[in-house]
Amino acid sequence: MKKTVKMLAIVLALMLGLCCSAQAITQSEIEGLWDVDLKPIFVMQGIPEDQIDAFLELIGGMTMTIEFTADRKMVMETTVGAEVSREEYEYLLIGDTVVLSDGTNSVLTRSGDTLTLVDPDGTEMILTKHSASAAAPAASSVADIVGVWSIDVGKMLDMIGIPEEEVAEIKPYLPLMSATMEFTADGRCIIATSLMGEELSHEEASYTVDGDIIALDGAPAQYTLVGDTMTIVEDDLELVLIRKTGN
Repeated sequence: MKKTVKMLAIVLALMLGLCCSAQAITQSEIEGLWDVDLKPIFVMQGIPEDQIDAFLELIGGMTMTIEFTADRKMVMETTVGAEVSREEYEYLLIGDTVVLSDGTNSVLTRSGDTLTLVDPDGTEMILTKHSASAAAPAASSVADIVGVWSIDVGKMLDMIGIPEEEVAEIKPYLPLMSATMEFTADGRCIIATSLMGEELSHEEASYTVDGDIIALDGAPAQYTLVGDTMTIVEDDLELVLIRKTGN
């Protein structure tokens, strides 16, 4: 799946005459609410891993969330027992580094629903996208995804790191571009791109579906299906497809 997404990203970038140099991480990748994995933090503070559950029970439970907002605010909430504390900072993304208004900074990496922050002293914080496990049920059989799906080109451009100002400039031309994936009942996936109705690429792969896992040419990825929208995620790559109707 990753190979397919990268191929599509390159083709779409060529359509626009843009350089496909990947930006380390984009704001859209980190926006939203994240749950903090507290166990590594407790271990770093000297609490043995096999004693963490007992410690949490002793203090009445503890959770921590971090939210990155669209207006560049980082909000951290910590709940211990029934008490909630809240900290808020402005943040700025510089390459793959997030810099807070208090002067602290962390290097970011994202892999699927996991975001990792590493401070200059090596301190690591692992975040998981909030309620990721409560996503809408995935399609359960090949029959659910058979058909032609349009790729959301705008989201694809965002994923490969095209600056927002450049996307805004080329937005009027997006209707001239198209990219589709067709899943056939006999296990084939046909990937095609076109510009102004002229086909630019045509690739074919095999695919299988098992629960919420779809594999293209044997490479597995997680997917969800909500109405006529299918989202396929592999590591830090996310592909959004819209079912074509009336064909």
